[in-house]
Amino acid sequence: MLKDCSIIIPCFKTSFNLLNECIDDIINHWDSSKINLEIILVIDGGIKKNSKDFQEYLKIKNNNQLVKLLHNKLQIGQQKSLLNGFDYSNADVIVTIDDDYKY
Repeated sequence: MLKDCSIIIPCFKTSFNLLNECIDDIINHWDSSKINLEIILVIDGGIKKNSKDFQEYLKIKNNNQLVKLLHNKLQIGQQKSLLNGFDYSNADVIVTIDDDYKY
């Protein structure tokens, strides 16, 4: 039986070029025959749904079926955003990375 994995990425002051590169790298190097993957982008509450940045997140989601969006209602910080991602995920394995592709 395949295991499920969620990669949670809290997004605050995101460089969309880096985020797209990160997501592309994950997908291109992922062996989906062994583990099912979902990528959860947790968007900061300071980013409004009618903003240009939010539209960029929607574009990323629409370009890849593995990406899911979770939008915080308030600005709650990175740690609580990660916890929201943990609560949202039902995966067997959870991995967290930063949106700047450093950690």
